[in-house]
Amino acid sequence: MIPPKELLEALFSRLGVEKTTTIALYDNMNSRLSTQMFWTLRYYGHEDIRIFDGGWEAWEKAGNGFTSDVLSVESSQYIVDHINE
Repeated sequence: MIPPKELLEALFSRLGVEKTTTIALYDNMNSRLSTQMFWTLRYYGHEDIRIFDGGWEAWEKAGNGFTSDVLSVESSQYIVDHINE
């Protein structure tokens, strides 16, 4: 269930993610998708990964907001430089 390295590199490059980018993960499935993505990112050597404790629901219950604004991002050149096996 791990995507090919080239797919991850292309997606992250398009989203402007760099090796130093903090990636915050959340979902509305009791963190099942977040934890899967966490381990995928660790496998591909990304270091700064966070999972919201309690996910989307906890964020909302704590009174934090959401936005549907579309942000402009500059693409990057994300390269997986090592794989943690």
